[in-house]
Amino acid sequence: MLRNFPTCHCHPQSLDSASTPAAFAAREVELGTGFITATDHGSLAACRTVYSLAKKNKLIPVLGLEAYFRDDHCPILQEEGIPLDEDGTYRKSWCKYYHLTIHFLDQAAYECAVRLLSKADLTAERHGQERKPIFGWADLEELAAYNVTMTTGCLIGMVQRHLLEHNSPRMAIRYYERLRALVGPGRFYVEVFPHKTDKNWVQGVFIELYDGTKVRYHDKKWLRVMDSKGGIEDIRANDLAKRYKAKTPGEHYLIAVKDWHTWQEIRIPSDEEDKPERRIFRSKIQKIEYVEGYLPNECRPWAPDGDVQAGCNRFMIIQAQRHGDPIIIGDDSHFAHPKEKIAQDIKLMASGGSWRFYSSYHRQSSAEALAHFQETLGINQKTFEGWVDNSY
Repeated sequence: MLRNFPTCHCHPQSLDSASTPAAFAAREVELGTGFITATDHGSLAACRTVYSLAKKNKLIPVLGLEAYFRDDHCPILQEEGIPLDEDGTYRKSWCKYYHLTIHFLDQAAYECAVRLLSKADLTAERHGQERKPIFGWADLEELAAYNVTMTTGCLIGMVQRHLLEHNSPRMAIRYYERLRALVGPGRFYVEVFPHKTDKNWVQGVFIELYDGTKVRYHDKKWLRVMDSKGGIEDIRANDLAKRYKAKTPGEHYLIAVKDWHTWQEIRIPSDEEDKPERRIFRSKIQKIEYVEGYLPNECRPWAPDGDVQAGCNRFMIIQAQRHGDPIIIGDDSHFAHPKEKIAQDIKLMASGGSWRFYSSYHRQSSAEALAHFQETLGINQKTFEGWVDNSY
């Protein structure tokens, strides 16, 4: 009989979780794994509750963290010649942040994480009112000196995100090798995920300018536009899209976008010899539309069918085989059962409405995960059972 895997990656109480810690505990009892895991986004707030639930339900608590990482002094990015942004960060030039899954094997390791989270930079990254505690390489080095395990993480983890955003296997490998060197053999694991990700949620206003430039903004983004008579108007992106849909827009030129409380001028690439009126003409809006829904991903060299998770899984398996690292299954569960996906969608919409998961990120059984890996990667049951053993 195929035994169910204990997940290394679970969100019982993150802002986008759709189940309670008690519901996750009940699900682990149902699956018969004997474990319950807490790796919430940038927070240890659920650990005490999960620990108590584990004791109550005769489960072993696996307390951890899905940390946020970005190092604006990263030696790898410096060696690769990646330029810093004007604000001294790599947010726009390379990546705003990565995820990293960490587990604490004893009290001292847990207390180290509490200390590092307490002093983490909360101004480096925010989404709306949410502030994300960002770790750097020095923080991970300090954590790695304690009794912890680390994994390669999810699609926006410290390895895969280099593929996802930049199609850069070279950079993904460099981060993989740096990360595994921190903790050493026996404490580093490669995560693979049983999710189909060939579509991505898109919600926003797409604008095409006269010079061919294409941009996308959140539907509530403030735009500053100029009409053909020189009149200036500030308008929400979705309201401007409605005018164009009604086919009574008149001519508009996109001249600025409001970023938080500051208006940022739209700069159209042009030769230095271009006259100002020529540059304005090139900012004329040719097409604008509001889009909402799941759209197929573009095909990539490493994901020819558009399924970026399958492509990343293949890449991670190759790296694990190359280095002799153990593979484990992370279902990245945000809720206990598939029927609760709608609750997560609502929570994601309430926090901004700009993204949601395509497939169901529930706490999976081994039968579900095996079926997925057989279909997408051709993994046989013996190999899968080895991954389950590694997970235990």
